[in-house]
Amino acid sequence: MSRRDARTRINNKKRITKREKLRCYILVAVFVVAVGVCGFRTVSKCQKYDAQISSYKAQLKNENKKEKENKELAKRVKTDEFVEQYAREKLHMAFDNEVVIKKSN
Repeated sequence: MSRRDARTRINNKKRITKREKLRCYILVAVFVVAVGVCGFRTVSKCQKYDAQISSYKAQLKNENKKEKENKELAKRVKTDEFVEQYAREKLHMAFDNEVVIKKSN
């Protein structure tokens, strides 16, 4: 066998046929589509989670506001003025030396 025949064989083995190229392109295309679909799903999930986080932050803000109001109310309830006002308005009580005048309808 001559050197030329040997080189031709090696070159033939190294050549990539059109079918093999097509297979590679199809494989790359399938891979790109798969990565794109997974990426789209991931972006969609991230947006969903961001919306949930925003909702939870708003709820936390409301709960912190309620907690602050409750702490202020707890401080106010411990005062003598509040106890006296509550007894007068809700329980209709009065001191011994007081005269209560009620409005008639």
